[in-house]
Amino acid sequence: MDEYKREVVYIKDDSIVPKHEPNSERYYLNRVYEVVQENTVIGNYFKKKGFQLSNSYTKDQPNRVFIRNFQQAIVKGAIGEEGVKALLQHAGIEIEDDDAISISS
Repeated sequence: MDEYKREVVYIKDDSIVPKHEPNSERYYLNRVYEVVQENTVIGNYFKKKGFQLSNSYTKDQPNRVFIRNFQQAIVKGAIGEEGVKALLQHAGIEIEDDDAISISS
């Protein structure tokens, strides 16, 4: 997991704060990418497709990350959908451009 970094940020009042403060919450930005990093089939598929493998947060741009609700609703869904495609392809079930499934015998 060389390229994977479990970046921790602290969130208070829906903003990222530079360090832990009272009433702030620890949040792992790359938690949604763990399945990509932990599963070789999915990880290789994501690399081949040029998909993001982790959150690109930098401390220079402290509030340029997906808000948690967006990350949970959209990013997790997209990762799940593409992860399933990777596993199906690995099992010999091709997914066509329009997401139609084609099983070759």
